Amino acid sequence: DPYGAECFFLSSPSNTKAESSDGNMVITWKAVSGADGYKVYKKLYTESEWTFIGETKESTFTDTEAEKNTLYNYGVRASKNDKLSGISGGAFPFAMFDAVVVNDIEINEKGRPVVTWEATEGVQYNVMRKEEGSAWTEVKIVTGNSFVDESGNFANGEKYYYTVKPGILVRF
Repeated sequence: DPYGAECFFLSSPSNTKAESSDGNMVITWKAVSGADGYKVYKKLYTESEWTFIGETKESTFTDTEAEKNTLYNYGVRASKNDKLSGISGGAFPFAMFDAVVVNDIEINEKGRPVVTWEATEGVQYNVMRKEEGSAWTEVKIVTGNSFVDESGNFANGEKYYYTVKPGILVRF
């Protein structure tokens, strides 16, 4: 062949993200110009092999088989006429977590609030506080099942509210 072999190049999708929604993981990515579809893959965060979980013509896919409190990586390949791009994503783990229930808030011997909750191994928690009538603000990101709020001056007779939201911390 005087012209050589043909190679068709298709860019990998970028900005792959996953968020939990109604008990499922919704994966989104930036569309690839020229692609006519996408193949979606996942793997447990600790594994190296990708598993095909579905395909779509849109730049979004819903994983209805994701389990709560499990860290996954998601990857996407663009396709055109049965040709595939490289796989995108995979660098950051995503998970759905059970809602965190604050078990107790007590005042310690130093006059500081101590917030406790049920913790899940491998998870970091975003502790947030608000005063009556104000918006939630992040106080600190912590691991474990308790937090002592030493961040502010607390006014006598004022009410303070706390909530704890799960995030991800990976220690493998």
